[in-house]
Amino acid sequence: MSWTELDEIKARLNKAWAKGKLLRSPLDNYDGWPLRYPLRHPAAGELGSRFAEAQKWVQRWCAHEEKHDFQLEWRDINSRDIGRNELPVAIQFDYPEDAQALIGKRRAGRDYTRLCEQITISCPDLLDWCARKPLAVLELQPAWPRLLHVIHWLRQHPRPNVYIRQLELPCVDTKFIESHKKVLGELLDEVLPAGQIDSDARGVSGFEQRYGFLNKPAQIRFRLLDPSLYIQGMSDLQIPVTDFAKLTLPIQQIVITENEIKQALAAEIEEVLAPREKIVDFSDGPRPRVVLFVGVNGSGKTTTIGKIASKLKDQGAKALLVAGDTFRAAAIEQLTVWGDRAGIPVMSKPTGADAAGLVYEAIERAREEDLDLVLVDTAGRLQNKAELMAELAKVVRVIRKMDPEAPHDVILVLDATVGQNALSQVEAFRHTAGVTGLVMTKLDGTAKGGVLVAIAEAHDLPIHFIGVGEGADDLRPFSAHAFSQALVGAIE
Repeated sequence: MSWTELDEIKARLNKAWAKGKLLRSPLDNYDGWPLRYPLRHPAAGELGSRFAEAQKWVQRWCAHEEKHDFQLEWRDINSRDIGRNELPVAIQFDYPEDAQALIGKRRAGRDYTRLCEQITISCPDLLDWCARKPLAVLELQPAWPRLLHVIHWLRQHPRPNVYIRQLELPCVDTKFIESHKKVLGELLDEVLPAGQIDSDARGVSGFEQRYGFLNKPAQIRFRLLDPSLYIQGMSDLQIPVTDFAKLTLPIQQIVITENEIKQALAAEIEEVLAPREKIVDFSDGPRPRVVLFVGVNGSGKTTTIGKIASKLKDQGAKALLVAGDTFRAAAIEQLTVWGDRAGIPVMSKPTGADAAGLVYEAIERAREEDLDLVLVDTAGRLQNKAELMAELAKVVRVIRKMDPEAPHDVILVLDATVGQNALSQVEAFRHTAGVTGLVMTKLDGTAKGGVLVAIAEAHDLPIHFIGVGEGADDLRPFSAHAFSQALVGAIE
């Protein structure tokens, strides 16, 4: 087993940063600090056989300690061959700023502290939210002055019974509020009394009702085809429904504004999909976390694994890719290419080898090398082929013999182009492999993936990602709002 180097500690700190654990709010009071990471160090037996390597390893850590703001914890290790030697066995960061500096995040850490102070001076009730969502505080940095303007206005004008466009606030326009409804909803729920919130209205589509704004009046757009019926010389008009109801013209044909209908439909679809929206962090949880990817032939499993591997590498996670599709040589080659791009090892066997045996060996290796993740590709199989589904069940059984809690995730990858057939795929793979989450691919063509709505109604399964292209960045976290808008072709 290799000994811990500085790059591994940086990778662990980057993971902690991505979870917001290196950012300290005034509420934290340095809870959880100092931060200590054990080091894999030369064992007593290795001191005799690899003394020169061990000496250089110790020298590297001493040099790092002089350069950076951390302390090494030392311990005497007794070797039968060369006697007692003192070795570093752990690294300790006394303060968040010290850990931030090692990964180049000290300035961002200072920005977070400054923002927390400014936000909580202006609105103390937001202190807890800032502590829970430190990365969101940073991401919203340019928007905070305007967000706070909206919050203060609503505290002073509870349930105002006006349209959002009627708000007269510095640098705050309708577009800003529309694009920040989700986060505004979270913030307003923190600061407004329960009596000022309509708890029956939820989500972006229910923002106006929840906080007492008037809903945008329904509009009807119609075209008068008979010139004798033109109104003030106009043939094409758009007016509120209430005004339209008062017209006494002999109208026989109308054209309703298409986007209004689409927005209403999108809102209904979003209500169905919103409970299934779940961002998953594969780098978190048990170690090694075993993630199994299943699906039919050509659904995009191997490409999906490759894209996820690229994201995990950026987060500093140590992963192992397993080419469990031992029936298709091209799949092994494809996964190897993705592994090379991400700098993540790929474990495989010759074509035709036992997939369950390969997965068993991969989990053993992950334990020996102290890896965070094992991402397993599986052979594509049709859900109606009993013998192939039985083989998949065997892989799951072997994994559970090694760890009763594994596989920790079973991700079913669905092809958007197969339409309603995806419903039967979910049912079959859920029964055989215990599916825990979904990914839908190939949304970059004509397919829109509308079957996800039916799946969301029939199955209580989270939807994690959608694939909209071949690049690593084209695997995107699932957003119920964005998906619903795209599905119906609505324009915001």
